[in-house]
Amino acid sequence: MEQHEQRNYLDQIVLLDLLGILLANEYTITDACDHAAIVVPHYDRDLAEVKYQISRSDNPFAALGKHESVHPAVQHFFAVGCETGALDKTLRDASSYLLTELRLKEANVNQRAITEIQFYNALAMFMDVGFPLRLTPAPITYFSEYINSDVLEGIKCGIKDNAKLYPSLIAYPELFDLSNVQRIKQVEMKPKESTADATTNLIYTLKHLVSSLTAEKTNSPSYQTAQRLLGRPERR
Repeated sequence: MEQHEQRNYLDQIVLLDLLGILLANEYTITDACDHAAIVVPHYDRDLAEVKYQISRSDNPFAALGKHESVHPAVQHFFAVGCETGALDKTLRDASSYLLTELRLKEANVNQRAITEIQFYNALAMFMDVGFPLRLTPAPITYFSEYINSDVLEGIKCGIKDNAKLYPSLIAYPELFDLSNVQRIKQVEMKPKESTADATTNLIYTLKHLVSSLTAEKTNSPSYQTAQRLLGRPERR
């Protein structure tokens, strides 16, 4: 990974985490953008556009999501956050999502493995803010860059038709490791669970998968730098 790409990831990670923290502490979007523009001046014009769009759009962050240097997944975090009313959490989730990807890329993990891990990561994060599993195919469309469009459409239809995740994944062993899908299936097939309990258990399982799969890889220098910038303790 080249230095400018590392820097770009770190800028986005800090920007999104800062915005999320400020909104969680009841700063207005306007004030949060003003503070963020000082810390990450690279995005000052885009943050000014966010302020301009506050009264004109249901998703004022859409313009920032379209910035050429912003990861394509981020715009979906903005949309889900605005729709669920959990923008502060989805901003920090987006930061965490990029941090995971940075860690994997610097460990030279192959793209197939990164795609699988981040697929689980995005699903867990979207569901955790109240976005139903049956609606998650819309925000995960950006995976079309890595997953054949026909396969992605099959996954989306499977989720809608079955109201479960594992039947959609088990058909594509070239993308999703069957041992991981089996762990998801065990959770989704548990009898006599309420919908709320089933959702909670699925979210937990997906998060644990992301954590355990990522932990198998080597910690990268930029990952540790980002952890320090965000004030998060290093995990051993």
